[in-house]
Amino acid sequence: MTLVLFSRISGPLRAYAWPLRGVVSTKTAYEQKCELEIRAVDEKLRLALDQLVSDFPKIWHDPKTSHREKKRIARLILEDVTITADASTIILGVRFKGGDTKVLEIPKLARNLTELHMEQAAVDEIRTMLPTGMTNQQIADALNEKGLTTGPTGNSFSVYTIRNLTRRYGLPKRREIAGLDGWLTSSEKIAELGINDKTHLSRLRKAGKIVYKECNLPGIPFLYKPERSPDM
Repeated sequence: MTLVLFSRISGPLRAYAWPLRGVVSTKTAYEQKCELEIRAVDEKLRLALDQLVSDFPKIWHDPKTSHREKKRIARLILEDVTITADASTIILGVRFKGGDTKVLEIPKLARNLTELHMEQAAVDEIRTMLPTGMTNQQIADALNEKGLTTGPTGNSFSVYTIRNLTRRYGLPKRREIAGLDGWLTSSEKIAELGINDKTHLSRLRKAGKIVYKECNLPGIPFLYKPERSPDM
């Protein structure tokens, strides 16, 4: 159509026809090139996304992928999740960032007696280990060495499962355990003695003027026996 229009131009305007034809040809070539480049970019993006989708299960199930990283991945992908349930099924309404939705129906699993007995045995062990000053990781390692497992699929214990069981069964916190026998933390001992700081308390401890014991709990290196303020 453009060539036909140019061919019909006559008179003084004909001198401008060929330059205009060049501009139109250049514009057409530029648009075609841009379209090819966009197609190339789209193809690279598609391949990258395909690779990401194929790698996702590997990344998600990798033992090195922490719970924190999984939460970050979920926040990038999911917009929100609605959970409902009936007597036998848990229903998840999932809405993704891109707008797609999906409904998942998960049957409820009845907990068998073996699992319950195993969990109770683990809780009893945790209750015994907490006062010793062991960290959650050390407790998890000890339970795994004893051959105990958690959950219906027999998973090994981790820091997360120890924290979850401690909270669910209302086990005492480490700081509560430290104070059960009436001994005082550094801050409480400083307040009792009416002294200025931990440096002063440390001098009294090293001088043997106060009764103390070592404590392995996080943030509580020593516990102090309540008594009258020593002669300073």
